[in-house]
Amino acid sequence: MRWALIFVLGCSGTPSGEGAGGPNTVSGKIQGVSFDHVASAYWIGMPSAAPPAAFVFLLESPTTCAAISTANWDKIIGDEQVLEIEIRDPAVKTLAVPAQAAAAYLRREYNPSAEAGTVTLSRIDAGKSMSGSFEALFAGEKLAGTFEATWCASGVEP
Repeated sequence: MRWALIFVLGCSGTPSGEGAGGPNTVSGKIQGVSFDHVASAYWIGMPSAAPPAAFVFLLESPTTCAAISTANWDKIIGDEQVLEIEIRDPAVKTLAVPAQAAAAYLRREYNPSAEAGTVTLSRIDAGKSMSGSFEALFAGEKLAGTFEATWCASGVEP
C-alpha cells in the first residue's frame, strides 16, 4: 500500500477544514505572507517516494481529491498556499524535520523547504485518515498547526 499525506479529503466528499468543522489549523508567515486558514487536508495515495513514505497536503482553499489527482496540480489551482508534509516512516510518534520528515511551502514558483521543526503523528487510520501537528521553520519564519488529513487514493505529488 502506498502512503501519502495531504491536507484534504477523499475524492467523494467535501473538503475538511475549519469551515467544515474539521481540526485543520495553520498559523504563521512565509515571506511575510500570512498563512492562517486550512480549508482542505489530504493524505495522498500516489506519492513519488516508495512506501512507507506518506505525504499530507494542507490547502488554503476548498479543494477536492480529484483536483489533486493530476500531475502539476499545484500549477493549476492558482494562487492558494499549500503546505506539503512528507513523513518518511509513518508511525504514531514525533519526527524531526528534516531528518525524519520534511515540509515544503508551495505557492507559485516559490517552494522553500523547512530547515527545522517537528511533525507529530497522533493517529493513523490506514486508508482513511491521518492526524497530527507540525511546526516548520523557513528562513526565520514559522508555520505551525494541526491536521486531520483524509485519504485521497488517487492524489499525487505535484
